Amino acid sequence: MSCGCAAAASSRGVKRSRRACRLRNPRGKRRLRKEMPMAEFTRRQFLGMAGALGLGAASLGFFGCGSNAASSSTTASSSSASEAAPSFDPSDWDSVLEAAKGTTVTYIGYGQTAAYNDYFNNVFAPTIKEKYDLDFEYVQVENTADIITLWLDEKQAGLGEGEGTTDTGWVSGPYYADSKDSGILWGDYLQYLPNMKYYKKDVAGVATSDGLPINGTMSLFASAFETFIYDSDKIDEADVPHNAQELLEYAKANPGRVTYPALPDYHGSYAARALIMDICGSDVFANMPEDITAEEMKEQLADGFEYLRELNPYLWNEGKTYPTTYSDWVTMFADGSTDFIYGDAWVQSIIEAGSVPATTESIAWEHTITTPHFLTIPWDCPNLAGALVMCNEFLDIQSMCDRGVTGYPPATECMDLSKLDDEQKKALEECEAEYGMNSPSLEELAEVAVADIPAWTKPIFEELWLTEVSGKTN
Repeated sequence: MSCGCAAAASSRGVKRSRRACRLRNPRGKRRLRKEMPMAEFTRRQFLGMAGALGLGAASLGFFGCGSNAASSSTTASSSSASEAAPSFDPSDWDSVLEAAKGTTVTYIGYGQTAAYNDYFNNVFAPTIKEKYDLDFEYVQVENTADIITLWLDEKQAGLGEGEGTTDTGWVSGPYYADSKDSGILWGDYLQYLPNMKYYKKDVAGVATSDGLPINGTMSLFASAFETFIYDSDKIDEADVPHNAQELLEYAKANPGRVTYPALPDYHGSYAARALIMDICGSDVFANMPEDITAEEMKEQLADGFEYLRELNPYLWNEGKTYPTTYSDWVTMFADGSTDFIYGDAWVQSIIEAGSVPATTESIAWEHTITTPHFLTIPWDCPNLAGALVMCNEFLDIQSMCDRGVTGYPPATECMDLSKLDDEQKKALEECEAEYGMNSPSLEELAEVAVADIPAWTKPIFEELWLTEVSGKTN
């Protein structure tokens, strides 16, 4: 895929140079800066609200339950908007649009980064207001697990259809495993979304999440490609490892310059999984049954655990200790204490945030884990029409491109590119040129992308890392 700008070619793939690309807004418009109403909730506030609901206050509005931010006086709450909305048939999209018009859709999601907040408040909210006369309310949480906690608490409190506090929310793969059998999801709404015509129906991210069938209960938010990241000002590209064996050789030649956070840290677990999959094959986890035991997994991953133990003596602090958190790891990378971190392939957002040097780049390994993120609709959403419109808009190709500002590339590996028109293809190219600098091309990432391990294998794997790898050598 052409990125529409000068490119630096190498035998490993194509990267956009930070210096060679001119920043462009994919819409060709100045970013809007109008602040939209939002609410912020901590985990404690969620639990407090759940307690209130348990005391029979199910009819309370969302912002009457301890919120520290009130909704705009000119914007109706999603509950009242839903009550006033006409009935509609989800299979008749015109009736969905009509029912959503003039209402408010309440979205709950992770709100701890400026890039996300800027996107939702200054790009997405004005867009759906202009296109659909749909107002947007943004409820921020500190941890995505709080979203599932809220919905489970509402379910336990006995809330029924239309009586909930949120219309749609962000769910990543691990949390889907906790929610799919709990009755907190609305059901198969994917079949009603017109923009699904641009996507393949049988790929991970559309049909499955972490090895589990989605059955139409979630729709794509974005894809995250997890890659190793380095500082090109300190390491020549020819010396950068592109697989596990090359990383081991690099670590032996540069003792103490490689590390990763102790599991079960989110990114530490990703890094360890990537190394294991590179040694044992990308299908090793996918073929594990749901009732696999720790002993059985230990046997199947024996070569991978042996590799990690061999790597340990050459890690930072000789592998006796590990960074505690991902933020610690990033700090070590930024101050030059370690040569690599592992994270989202599009590094431009963390460069602009000042977290890492401007010369930071990411690399595509022969096995690059891709982790889709999703929107879903809870069973008790008060504004179903608004939720459907929002989920459909998130699948819009231009909307996918707009979210490049958050550091997540468009989910091209899930798209049927033959269905896109020239304008949509141009939007993808411009998005990549603006936000994909210092990163592998979307085409290259799609070619090496492999699905993450099944949800049921992660807890066992992380426990085995503690017993078989942490602090051990062969």
